[in-house]
Amino acid sequence: FAPGVLQGRTPSYDLVQPGQGAYRTYWKQFQPSAGFAWTVPDLPGALSWFSGKGGKAVVRGGYSISNVREGMNVFVNIFGSNQGRTLSLNLTPENFPQIFGSPGSILFRDQTLPTRPFQPTPQFPLPVVAGNSVNEFDPSLRPGYVQSWSFSVQRELDKDTVVDFRYVGNHGTGLWRQVNLNEVNIVENGFLNEFRIAQQNLAISRQQNPTATGFGNAGLPGQQDVPILRTSLGFISDTATANTILRGEAGRLANDIALNATRMGRLTAAGYPANLFLVNPTVVNGGSFLVTNSGHSTYNAFQMELRRRLKGGIQAQGSYSFSKSITNMLSSSSTVFSQPTTFRNPGLDKGPSPWDVRHGFKWNWIYELPLGPGKNWLSGGPLLARKLVEGWQITGVTRVQSGSPFYLESDRRTFNSAVAQSASADSGVILNGLNRRELQDLVKIRKVSNPGSQNTIVYWLPQELVRNSQAAFEVGGLGLNDLDRNQPYIGPPTEPGQLGQRIFLYGPWQNFWDFSLLKRTSFGEKRSFELRANFLNAFNVQNILLGSAANEVNAGIVDSAFGQTRNAYRDFTVSGTNNPGGRLIEFILRVNF
Repeated sequence: FAPGVLQGRTPSYDLVQPGQGAYRTYWKQFQPSAGFAWTVPDLPGALSWFSGKGGKAVVRGGYSISNVREGMNVFVNIFGSNQGRTLSLNLTPENFPQIFGSPGSILFRDQTLPTRPFQPTPQFPLPVVAGNSVNEFDPSLRPGYVQSWSFSVQRELDKDTVVDFRYVGNHGTGLWRQVNLNEVNIVENGFLNEFRIAQQNLAISRQQNPTATGFGNAGLPGQQDVPILRTSLGFISDTATANTILRGEAGRLANDIALNATRMGRLTAAGYPANLFLVNPTVVNGGSFLVTNSGHSTYNAFQMELRRRLKGGIQAQGSYSFSKSITNMLSSSSTVFSQPTTFRNPGLDKGPSPWDVRHGFKWNWIYELPLGPGKNWLSGGPLLARKLVEGWQITGVTRVQSGSPFYLESDRRTFNSAVAQSASADSGVILNGLNRRELQDLVKIRKVSNPGSQNTIVYWLPQELVRNSQAAFEVGGLGLNDLDRNQPYIGPPTEPGQLGQRIFLYGPWQNFWDFSLLKRTSFGEKRSFELRANFLNAFNVQNILLGSAANEVNAGIVDSAFGQTRNAYRDFTVSGTNNPGGRLIEFILRVNF
C-alpha cells in the first residue's frame, strides 16, 4: 500500500517453455513417521481396573508429517487463466473510451459498431491490458504439509468387546492459497479521510434539504472539497453515491472507482498516481492473482469408540467425536482461491472451517436372528420350513451430528471491496442486544404456514429478531423507523474504515437412520440367493440446512428472506454423488454361485 511508489514493471505474459517449472523445486521437505504401542502390564491394587490382567490395556501414539499433493487442476486453472493459451477480449465504453468516443456518439442502430484490433497469432511477451487477469505462482512456493498426531488408550472389556479413547489432531502448514493482490486501498491514499469529509458535506446539505444528495463542496458553511471523488466521478451529487456514503461504505465506493478505467483515467490525467488504489493498476478490474503458502488449518478431536465383534449373532460398533476444525481459508475443497478480508491483518480470517462439525455420534450393528439350522430356535422340521426361517439378518446404521457452520454476512463494504474477485471483503455484522452465543441459542427450526398458498415457510430465527434485523438493514419493506433499538437485532457496520463482527452460526442437529433387512437362503455349499430391503432415512427425517446443499461454504445476508431456509442437508462426496435426502426404499435380489 504505497501510492505513487512505482518500482515494479508493467506486467506481461511470457511463454512457458517445455520443462519450465511453475515454481522452484523444494528438496528439503522432511517427512518422518513414528509410532509406538505399549501393552500395559498388570497393575496392582486400584489400578488393576485400568490394566486388567493378561494384556487387556494398550497405549498407542503416533506422529507424522506428510506433504499435500495438489492435483493438476491448480496448474490448469492458473496457466489457463492467462492470455496466450486462449485469447479473450472485452470491449466496454467504460474501459475503452478511445474506441467508443464520448457518451452518446455510438448507437446500436449505427451501420458499424466499434471493434477492438487484436493479433490472432500471439507474439510473446503479450501485453496486459485492462480487464485481463494475471495469474502466477510464487517463485518460492513449496508443497504444503500436514503434521498429524494421535494418542489412544484401548481397553478390553471382554474377549469380544473393546473400548478405545483417542485424541487425534493435525495441523496444515503452508497450504496453497491463491489471493488477489489488488486489494482496494482506502487508507494511505487519503480516500478514507475524504470519504468522511463527504459524509460531513452530505449531512450539511441535508440540514438545508432533507432529500439532498450533494456530498461535495457546494459553498455551504463547513463543507470541504473532495478532489478524488469530484475528479473520478465527474459529479458531486448523485442519489446512489449519496446512499453509499450514508451507509459508510467507503470500500464499495473506492471499488467503484478503482475498477473503472474511465474514472481512473480522470484521476491519472489530474496527476494522481496509477496505483492510487491498486498495487497492479494495469489490469484494472481483471485481478492480480498469486498462489502462495499462506493457508493453514488445525483439527483437534477427542474420540471414543466401542467395538464388539460378531458373537451370538450380534456385531456392533459405536463412536462419539468431539472435534474442532479451524482455518484461515473459508473456501471450497475444489479450489485454492481464498481472498483475505484484508492483507493488513491476515489473522482476521481465522475461524471455523466449512467442515467444522463439533459433535458426531455414529453406530452400526448387525443382528442375525437365531432361527434355522445351527441356531437356537426352529433348527429342525421340514426342509421348506428350515429354508423359510434361516438366514434372516437385520442391520442398522445411525448417525447423529451437530450442524455445519453458516457465515452471517451484511453485504456491506465499509473497509474494502473485492467483489469482482471474492466475497471475502464483506464487512461482517454488528450484534446489538445479544452476543454470538445468545444468537446461537435462538437458532431453532419452526414452520409457519404461508397465507394464500399451500407452502410452509421454514424459519431458523424468531420472527421478532428477523423483523428487527430487516428494519436495521432497511429491507423487506421495513426501514429505520420500524427498528426497535431496545430489542435485540443484527445490524450492519456503518463506520467507514472499520469492520464488523465475523459471526458463524451452526445449523440444527441432524440425524440419519438407515436399516436393512436381509434373507439369505443357501442351496448346497456354493449356491445361495439373497433378498435385501434397504430403508435409507427410514423415518423420513427432515434435516434442515442453513444454506444450500450444493455449497461447501454456506453464507447468507440479511435480506427480505432473512431467517428462512428452503434446503435440506445432504452429504456430497468427492465424486459428486449425494444421499437421497428423503426416505428411499430399495429391493435387491442377488444370486451367488
